[in-house]
Amino acid sequence: MRSLVVAVVVWCSLGLGIARADEAADREEARKEFTAGQAADRQKDWQLAIEHYLRANDLLPHPNAMFNIATDYERLGKLREAAVWYQRYVDAAQDSPDRDRVVRTLRELSARSGTLTIRSIPSGARVLVDGAFVGVTPYSGPAKGGGHRIVLESEGQRTERNVKIEYGEPAMLDVTLQDGSGTLRVEGTPVGALVTVDNRPAGSLPVTLSLPPGVHRVRVSMYGYAPFDTLSAISPNKETAVNAQLGHALGEIESAPPKMQFGYLFGIGGGADLKGEGGLFMLEFGARVTQYDASVRIGKTIGLTAIDLLVRWALTKARVAPFVAFGYSFVAAGGTGASGTGYALLGGLRFDVSRSERHSLSVIAESGIRYYGGLTTSVPGEAPTRDSGLVVPFMASLLVSYR
Repeated sequence: MRSLVVAVVVWCSLGLGIARADEAADREEARKEFTAGQAADRQKDWQLAIEHYLRANDLLPHPNAMFNIATDYERLGKLREAAVWYQRYVDAAQDSPDRDRVVRTLRELSARSGTLTIRSIPSGARVLVDGAFVGVTPYSGPAKGGGHRIVLESEGQRTERNVKIEYGEPAMLDVTLQDGSGTLRVEGTPVGALVTVDNRPAGSLPVTLSLPPGVHRVRVSMYGYAPFDTLSAISPNKETAVNAQLGHALGEIESAPPKMQFGYLFGIGGGADLKGEGGLFMLEFGARVTQYDASVRIGKTIGLTAIDLLVRWALTKARVAPFVAFGYSFVAAGGTGASGTGYALLGGLRFDVSRSERHSLSVIAESGIRYYGGLTTSVPGEAPTRDSGLVVPFMASLLVSYR
């Protein structure tokens, strides 16, 4: 057992010694490559120096090798490669005193100016860079680092593109200009919804726009509605129509449909006196103005002929709305010559089964009090008698209004 333990210890010692020998060999080889890179730097052979530094860094990664690789790439004008190695140096040398300076160098390399070349078919288009006129196509000139908005104008056509200059690299833009713009007409509901074309605000629904030929993304949106999104192909010198009908978004309560401002109404209703004295049957006609009804009712009320002048007021504009009504009545008892006047105070619910700008169909349930007094009965040869009464009606009516 003791011999086995001794063998294991010897084996591990040999393995550790071999690993250390390999590490020492790599370190020595890396030192030689790094020294060779420095010698190439003194000869200004930047590419050869980079190759030596790369081999040294592969053998033994070190911030000094990374920094020298970045510096030589910058000397060769390969700024994007230089930025990659400067970034590796910044990540590896967290405590380096020149770390902030290298970070500034990284930013400066990214913003280095380059050459911008713009060509168009057909040529001769006016070129504007960030709103400033710089020449006509084909155009080539210096441009600062960063993003730029390029506009090409030719024979009333206007085409816009975005370009970005980085690390002093040249940028090339080729544009094919179309002949003749087209017209896009966007209409639909709800009126006033926001219209965007190619993710840019274009106005409120309905709107008519002049656009360059091609496929454009049209989006119509409004709070509370599911957005409308489509692709529309614009042809030269032609009008393209888009009809956007926005539906209500999930979870949103449907708003009330448009209501007519003034209309005529007629209807029919029936019911009974809750006191048990008889039935009621009425015909109705009149006018409706927004939430108000003014109508005349003619019919039978517990055996009496009744004519009502009625005003009804819906308390809200909702499809189902409570209402109150007040009326003046004339009643007569057939065969007896009895007649009189009275009043009605009613209330209930009005349910608009359907309604639009032209017509509506409503169901009304109502109850209240109908009082008539001074009902005078005249019989030949006898003194006139006077009577009065109270009716508690419960009735339903069907009303149709139109304009």
